[in-house]
Amino acid sequence: MKTLKLYTTVFAILVCFSLVIAGPVYGQNRGYSGPIENGGSSGGGGSKKLTSSAFLNYLEDWKEHQNPNYKKIQKLLNKEDYTTTAYKTPSVWVYYDPNGSKTVSRSDEIEIGAYIENTNPIEIRRALYLYLEEKGPGDKDFKPAKAERQIIQVNEYDEKINNTIRIFPDISSFGYIKGEGEVLFRIVISDGTKRISKWNSSNISDHPELGYYGVLKLKVHNNPPKINNSSMSIEPKLVKWDDYVEYRAQLKDEDRDTVNVTLHVYKNNTELNFTKLAPTEPDESDIVFSTEDYNIFVEADSGKNFTYRYSCDDDIDTTWSEIGYGPNLKRTAEITIVGKPKVSTTDPKNYWWQEYSFSIDAKSKNPEGGSLTVSLYTYTPENYGKMWPESQTKQVYNDNVTTFTFEDVKPFEALDSNQTFYYNFTYDMADESGDYGTPLFEGWKINPRLIKYGIIDPIMILNWLPMLIVPLLGGILIERLLRKGDEV
Repeated sequence: MKTLKLYTTVFAILVCFSLVIAGPVYGQNRGYSGPIENGGSSGGGGSKKLTSSAFLNYLEDWKEHQNPNYKKIQKLLNKEDYTTTAYKTPSVWVYYDPNGSKTVSRSDEIEIGAYIENTNPIEIRRALYLYLEEKGPGDKDFKPAKAERQIIQVNEYDEKINNTIRIFPDISSFGYIKGEGEVLFRIVISDGTKRISKWNSSNISDHPELGYYGVLKLKVHNNPPKINNSSMSIEPKLVKWDDYVEYRAQLKDEDRDTVNVTLHVYKNNTELNFTKLAPTEPDESDIVFSTEDYNIFVEADSGKNFTYRYSCDDDIDTTWSEIGYGPNLKRTAEITIVGKPKVSTTDPKNYWWQEYSFSIDAKSKNPEGGSLTVSLYTYTPENYGKMWPESQTKQVYNDNVTTFTFEDVKPFEALDSNQTFYYNFTYDMADESGDYGTPLFEGWKINPRLIKYGIIDPIMILNWLPMLIVPLLGGILIERLLRKGDEV
């Protein structure tokens, strides 16, 4: 109270001093100069000095001449000190939207604040310092929340109902909590003299319909990271054991955690694990594992197929993807195809009934050589993938080229006329690409002629003669029989 009285007196003196400075002007206008004391000469260059006797003279002069500021000064000087001792402790609650859900995820947006009621007159109010405390999953006691202290000044209340709400802006979600379960909030209050930990909102009654809580209780759950199973792929899927392979997938974590993603590759009865940290976004993030970075396959894996899947861990939950299939590793090369396969025919007219010759050259990559079986396939729209029934088996060596020739082959039919044919070879050893056959090679367009012989060809004449002679002989026979009947 002494401090308040001192501030009031100083303020009154300052107002009076300002009026004193303006006093001579007022006195001149009314014809009175008023009592002035000069600290130096009586001229205009001296400094004015206000003494108590001079101030008293001013007041008497202003009272006599009804100066409009006199009553203001009188009111200030006569104001009594506010000496009440009935200071009431303000009421403080944790504020949470009454319409908001109390079950939230770690990524949901939240807003936590303080609701304060302070019925004390502004003259005796004190600034309030608010500290938000929390008790999360696994905590034994309350601890300071990750929120800045909030200060409520004496003039920040509604004038009619003496209340105010202050939001803690630093708490916008529970992404910082590495766990799930019940989270409690309370507010510790200080009035500026000292912070007393026992003064907090824990013991005040809740008003959930209004959003006021002594201790706010929220249930927090985690959104586990997930791999989009439909996005899982291997590029390329059919490769040699030492080719680069990329495992691709898309990861989603609504809580935006940094996730440990592990690729699990299953090789027979062995599991290989490769882990990387993946920062995530609410939208799906690309995850890539490459054999360029990880040694996954060896030459002994050639010719085998593999499976894989992913696991994701955000330090709270672990989820698993479906099983994926691949890659399929080609076998180690055993033969080399030399040059390009060939096809030829004795008649350049390329009729469907002609005999064709197909050939392919190969040699072994194994110094000891080996037995190689080669088969021929032809392709037309009407007969796609037609295998020539006789395969060829020969010994191949690494220093000699062995030719597999299919001669006098008649692979086409009349329906294949006027169509382009293709062909390829298959073999029972892997080539340098790890394949067991060549790609399709284009031949040429088969002649559109359907009938092999012309009308005047001897064969055609021999075909037509029976058709002509038989009806003729039949007609002669019938005619003779009819004549015999007429004679009888």
